[in-house]
Amino acid sequence: MTAGRVTTRSDAAVLAAQWRASGARVVLASGCFDLLSAGHTRFLREARSRGDRLIVVVLGDRSATSLGAGRPVLPARERGRIVAALRGVGAVIVAEGEELPSIESELKPVEHSPAPAGAEAAAFANVIAALGRSE
Repeated sequence: MTAGRVTTRSDAAVLAAQWRASGARVVLASGCFDLLSAGHTRFLREARSRGDRLIVVVLGDRSATSLGAGRPVLPARERGRIVAALRGVGAVIVAEGEELPSIESELKPVEHSPAPAGAEAAAFANVIAALGRSE
């Protein structure tokens, strides 16, 4: 799957190798990124600051169902395109959570920053509250 900077695992591995060969420090971040919030952008900015290039794994729809009923709100491909449009994001891969260890092994980042536990659920609850609805 390729749309802008949304890419396949194998293409991301090639990119990461090219970036490392040129001396860049590659950082990996992961999360669901459902209903993108200021907290998500802050998390990605901090992850990017730990290296020269940032690759983001947007967790797939099956993984996002762990966030609760009605989740994900947006399909994984759409969440991937949104994250890819953010400044500082070098590439995005859409994958399920159980794939993270092998992706990390393939990309060889200097650091992997998973989204903080509970951050996605808290952001969603804030959006629902702002809309005046209950889950």
